[in-house]
Amino acid sequence: MKEAIIQVHSVGDLYRAARIFKGLAHPSRIQLACSLANGRKATQKTLVEELGWPQSTMAGHLATMRDRGLIRGTRHGNEVLLELDDTVTPKLLAVVCEWVHPAFFSGAAVSATVKAPPPMLPSAGPRKKKEKVGGC
Repeated sequence: MKEAIIQVHSVGDLYRAARIFKGLAHPSRIQLACSLANGRKATQKTLVEELGWPQSTMAGHLATMRDRGLIRGTRHGNEVLLELDDTVTPKLLAVVCEWVHPAFFSGAAVSATVKAPPPMLPSAGPRKKKEKVGGC
């Protein structure tokens, strides 16, 4: 049996790692990160159109990811181009996508970028109101 190699990390490194995982801890944010994989840049409007999400949903997920250092925006005239900002994110996505979508991968070592985008998640759409039962 191989012994596990235990590395001692600083508390700051552990908190940074936790922030990265929290930033990707929602299926829609993983999908959004995959949409920006391989160095792709896109505007929020383009992402809203491609993913079919309400603008407010997109804005919330982008804010969460921006706050955790996963994406950044660069102003070009009237537009802001969004892109992945962390060198860990593409590597982490490659591992996750290989695990979730093994058919896209040939079994070779995981590269630092996502080889093929996963299928898009369906839009959740508006929530249905619960019907009142028994006059409650």
